Amino acid sequence: MRDEEKKEYKKWLKDFGRCLSNYRRKLGLTQREAAKLGGVNNRFYTDIEYGLRPITTRTLFILCKRLNMPLPYKQAIQLICD
Repeated sequence: MRDEEKKEYKKWLKDFGRCLSNYRRKLGLTQREAAKLGGVNNRFYTDIEYGLRPITTRTLFILCKRLNMPLPYKQAIQLICD
């Protein structure tokens, strides 16, 4: 991965983590509760919220589904495939 891509990816991780944190708070959940719902351990979940942990598309999908968040790539797939 190029340096520019690394910077952009790190920013994406932080942005997603911030979004996840805000959404969790709207649901009235603690990090521990959200981690349990998402099927991940608390430390892993906390690192995701702080943008410190890279996540796979599988983890992204599971967190979004189990927390009833919109699936972030659904429109991208449609755009690419059309």
